[in-house]
Amino acid sequence: MAKSILIPSFAKINLFLDIICKRPDGYHNIETVFQTIDLHDDVSLELRPSGLKIECDDPSVPSDSSNLAAKAFSALRPALNYEGGVRITLRKRIPPGSGLGGGSSNAAAVLKGLKCLFQEQVSEQFLMETARQLGADVPFFLFGGLAAGWGKGERLERISPLPASFLVVAVPAGVSVSTALAYGKVRAPQCAGPPPAELSGCSESLKTFLKALDPSLPLSANASAIQLLYNELEEPALGMFPEIGRLKNRMLEAGAKAALMTGSGSAVFGIADSLSHAQRIRSKLEASCPCRGFTVSTINGR
Repeated sequence: MAKSILIPSFAKINLFLDIICKRPDGYHNIETVFQTIDLHDDVSLELRPSGLKIECDDPSVPSDSSNLAAKAFSALRPALNYEGGVRITLRKRIPPGSGLGGGSSNAAAVLKGLKCLFQEQVSEQFLMETARQLGADVPFFLFGGLAAGWGKGERLERISPLPASFLVVAVPAGVSVSTALAYGKVRAPQCAGPPPAELSGCSESLKTFLKALDPSLPLSANASAIQLLYNELEEPALGMFPEIGRLKNRMLEAGAKAALMTGSGSAVFGIADSLSHAQRIRSKLEASCPCRGFTVSTINGR
């Protein structure tokens, strides 16, 4: 059995995000469309005789048992019949508190890495159940690509992938958004019942967006879908952090075909026609505002 493994831990954007209702457990039921992008952290696992050690090159990320990557190891360990320890090393590129899913992606990478190291001792179904226990976005990062999500975001259906699409993702300097705080600003009704079992039971808004997506075209050429990009968390986030709104406006002024905040923020993505177009947008953006930009493309794998 191998003793170590390196797993890329990809970020995501939300092309559509609607808050449906507030659950009795305090969470919200949502409907969303996830898309993996090639911005990624590196997560390495090294099996050790004992102990759980987290090492990270970003001091803002917790390096104790509260880290979601550590929780992923602790959650899966009993099923592996493994009594030893692990060193988890995180090399961060995905900005924390940006809505790009870095923490959830890291947790999913740990689950995938352990499954590889222990030679398929756990099934994909069990891995997905473990992911659901860890957080609402973790299951998607086992899934990857383009997918619709509902419930807390853990109910997933794969969508026909689009050709590689180029984007600029940018984070305003010094702005990190609390997911709980962002959701708390949304006035959602109490849930009257469980979320639908199938995508067909979701809202017309989500189904209209999905119908508008043409799988033969990259995002930049999906004119109908671009008009329907939506994030209900954007307005409350902009109210708390005007920097996000200014960043979105600068993104559009720099030439993006459309721009939207992803997740609970603070990151904003802009759609470009090509890699060179994305590079020009990023250059203009970073010259005009205090932000950190990334030129990325969509990917369809995990």
